[in-house]
Amino acid sequence: MKKYILIIVFLLPIVVFSQSLEDALRYSYADNIATARSLGVGGSFGAMGADFSAISHNPATLGNFWRSEFNISLGHSGGYANAYWSKNNDNSLDSKFVFDNIGFVTNNKKSGTWVSRNFAIGLNKIAEFSNRMDVDAVTNGSLMESPDLFDQSNIDYEPFYSFPINQSMNTTESGSINEMVFALGGNYKKKMLFGVSIGVPFLTYNTERHIEESLDESLIDDPDFYFTSLTYDEIYSTTGVGFNLKLGAIAILPRNFRVGVSMHTPTGFRLSEDASKDFVAESNNYYIDTIAQSSYFDFKLTTPWKFIGSVGKIFKSGKLAGFVNADAEFLNYSSGKYNFRKYSSDPIDLENEKLVNRKIRRGLRSTVNFKLGMEIGYQKLRFRLGGSLNGSPFVDSEGFDPSKKYSFGLGYRGDNYYIDLGYLGSDYSYSYSPYVTENTDRTPQIAVDKHTNRLVATVGFKF
Repeated sequence: MKKYILIIVFLLPIVVFSQSLEDALRYSYADNIATARSLGVGGSFGAMGADFSAISHNPATLGNFWRSEFNISLGHSGGYANAYWSKNNDNSLDSKFVFDNIGFVTNNKKSGTWVSRNFAIGLNKIAEFSNRMDVDAVTNGSLMESPDLFDQSNIDYEPFYSFPINQSMNTTESGSINEMVFALGGNYKKKMLFGVSIGVPFLTYNTERHIEESLDESLIDDPDFYFTSLTYDEIYSTTGVGFNLKLGAIAILPRNFRVGVSMHTPTGFRLSEDASKDFVAESNNYYIDTIAQSSYFDFKLTTPWKFIGSVGKIFKSGKLAGFVNADAEFLNYSSGKYNFRKYSSDPIDLENEKLVNRKIRRGLRSTVNFKLGMEIGYQKLRFRLGGSLNGSPFVDSEGFDPSKKYSFGLGYRGDNYYIDLGYLGSDYSYSYSPYVTENTDRTPQIAVDKHTNRLVATVGFKF
C-alpha cells in the first residue's frame, strides 16, 4: 500500500508561494556603496558631501558640490563560501563584473543668501544580490517530508527514518537594486546644507535551486523503498520598481565640525514574480515524468522608514587634510509589509498576506547600524578607511549580527578629473534550512562561513 501512497504524493500539486520574511528583509536593506570613494570610507558620508553616491544617503550632501560633475563607476563582486552539512564541507565561488553608478551634477553658484544651488540626476546601486551555494551530504531526511513544497493533507505518508539518502543542493542568487536619483540641494550662507531627492529604485532578484536525492546503491533493490532518485528545480524571478522621498540637512559648525540628519520615507515597490517548480521521481516500480507548475503574481511591498544621524570633522595639519565621519542608521524592520490584495481578489492571497505580515511583525525588530569612515589627503592623493557594524534585525537574536565589514580606498584628484579605487570586504556566518519538514528534528541545517569582496573604480570629470 505504501508504494501507491507515495505515488499519490508525487501527483499532488507543488505549492508555489515565495513572498516571505526573508524577501522583505532583503529588499529593505540598502547601502551607500555605489562610488569608489563611498566604498572606501565604508559608506559613511552623512555629514560630508561632494560624492554622488552620498546623495542616496543624505541628499543635503549635494550642497557641497562647487563645480558641475560627471562620474561613472564599474566594479567587480566576488567571494567564496564554506558550507557545513552533515559533517561535509563544501566550497563555492562567486565572481562577476558589475555596473555601479553613473551621475551628473549641475552647479549653479549664487551670490547672497544661497551661495550654491545644485541639481543631480543619475543611477546608484544600493543593493547587490549575489550568492552561490553547492552542498551535498548523506542524510536520513528527504525533501518529500516538506509540507511547504508538497501538499501532504490527508496523506498517510511515513518518512523513511532508517534509510540513508544522498542529497545535493545547488543554489544561485543574482540581482540588484539600482536607484534612479533626482535631487536638489543648496548651500545656505555656508552654514547649512539642505537637500531633497526622489528615488526610483529598480529591483531585480533571481534565485535558482536544484536538489537531487538518490538511494545508496545497496538499497536500490530494497523492496521496502519505493523511489531510487528524485530531482527538484525551482526558479523565482522578481522584478519591479518603487518610489521614495529623502530629505536631509547638514549644519556647518565652528572648528570644522558638521552634523547631518536625513530621513528616508518607505519605498513602495510594485513587484511581479515569475515562479516555476519542476519535480521528477523515479522508483523501482513506477516512473513519474516531470511535474511542472508555474505562476505569475503581482504584489506590493512597503519597506521601513529610515532615519540617519551623522557627525563629522574636517581637519588639516601641514600638508595633510581630510575628514572623519560617523553615521548611525535607525530602521524598524518589523514595519515592512506586503499587500497581495492590490492586484488580486483571491481570498487565499488575503490569508497569505495576513500570515506573512504577522511573521514580519513577530520575527523582525528595530535596529541601529553604525558606520565609520575617514579620508586623508596628501597633495592630490587620497587614502581612505572605513567599517560598519549592523544590528541584528531578528527578534530571536541579540546585539549585532555576526558580520564584519571593512574597507579602504585610494584616489587621485586632478584639477578637472579624478580617479578612485575602493575595496569592501565582509565576513559573516549564518545557518539556513533549504526546506522545512513537519518533524523539525529532521529539517536540514546548513552552516555557512562566507567572505565577499567588492572592488569599485570611479572616474569623474569636473567642469
